[in-house]
Amino acid sequence: MQEKLTTAEKRVPLTRVPAGKKVKVVELPAGNSSMGRLAGLGIVPGVEIKLILAHPLKGPIVVELDENTVAIGHNLARRILVAEQ
Repeated sequence: MQEKLTTAEKRVPLTRVPAGKKVKVVELPAGNSSMGRLAGLGIVPGVEIKLILAHPLKGPIVVELDENTVAIGHNLARRILVAEQ
């Protein structure tokens, strides 16, 4: 299920978010394995996450949600669409 966006919300890939920025997840990549893995980490549409660190050279993306820190591979993170708060 995807939330409707207001006109003020602009979708961007998680990999384009600067460190320290809080965003809301609005769309996840298609595919049961990707969605299941992200859901297991607590990353679902509507949840707020904070980008902590983006490793250079397409390394993992580290985010914080619900006081937990989670690392996501770059290829998966670039398919997660988020909106700025």
